[in-house]
Amino acid sequence: MEARYPHQIWEIEVPIHGAEVADVEDLDALKMAFHVAHKTLFEINDPNSEVEFVTWRAHVKCRLKPSATGQLAASIGTETVASRRPVFFSATGWVDAPVARFETMKSGEPLTGPAIVESSYTTVVIDPGAIAERTQGGGLRVTF
Repeated sequence: MEARYPHQIWEIEVPIHGAEVADVEDLDALKMAFHVAHKTLFEINDPNSEVEFVTWRAHVKCRLKPSATGQLAASIGTETVASRRPVFFSATGWVDAPVARFETMKSGEPLTGPAIVESSYTTVVIDPGAIAERTQGGGLRVTF
């Protein structure tokens, strides 16, 4: 049987209600939310067609404790190993970006992107034109 509509690609933001997609019912509800959003935007939908989710975005908000718990300590040594790595950005193409160790960054000293900040637990890509800075509290602030 031939499909009524050839394969279509739609980029539509659909919020996930709840903390996770834990079972088939949650997945079915998410697919139905996509079809409802499609109908709202385009006045048509095909709820019998399959849905493939290809992009997931997350927005996270949390309140931090005022104490110093959870901070990565600043390095007491002076081992600042200068390194570079090729990084691709859609706006600039390939660039040879500096790589900084988070533990060796000094508080308040800006690092202008494109750059990479590495630590023992994560890697942060700093976009061209953005500025990364280690805060007094031990965090990493990235501004544009």
